[in-house]
Amino acid sequence: MCFQHWFARRISPIRDVLQSSYIPSWRSRMKAKKNLVTSIIENADITSPHAFAQVMHRLNDIMLAAAAKGRISVIKEFHEAAWDMERQINGTTALIEAIKHNKRGRNDVVIAFILDKYGSYAASATDDHNKPPLFHAIKADGGIQQKTIAALASHNIDVNTREKFGRTVFEAHKLTTRSANFIRKAWSKTRGANNPAYKPG
Repeated sequence: MCFQHWFARRISPIRDVLQSSYIPSWRSRMKAKKNLVTSIIENADITSPHAFAQVMHRLNDIMLAAAAKGRISVIKEFHEAAWDMERQINGTTALIEAIKHNKRGRNDVVIAFILDKYGSYAASATDDHNKPPLFHAIKADGGIQQKTIAALASHNIDVNTREKFGRTVFEAHKLTTRSANFIRKAWSKTRGANNPAYKPG
């Protein structure tokens, strides 16, 4: 008996056991969930307000479930899939929840991601309490770090939006003079000609 046949005969029972008790990897499960979100969106009945509201609630439940575990990357994927649906459930609910539960200290990535997706809307649009969505996201973060401020300050958003967002940061965190100076220096570096978002006047 050649080695190939011997090896196949030895390994086949192990392979059968492994295949029968196969547990999908976290990545494949998340991919399946992402496909679920995409299918929900593609099949959504947007002509009926009631049906649309049900779809929104279902998406919100999926995203909050990931947020409860602080799974930032998962929510980012869900946001990519859900971008066309009324500004992704009309706000940053899941991301705010993720910030609350995230223990890895990468909230600068999350908040910068919100800016990427919502841009001027996130910094200037207001809710019922006259606060921008990012106000709530920042306030949910227990203590904003300098790297978070730097990530936000160096973002390619127009000067007016940056200044509105600056006021949001100050309101949300009652920053110290030292932090305020840090923000001013970071912003001054982004206002030059090298910043494609900068428009004089």
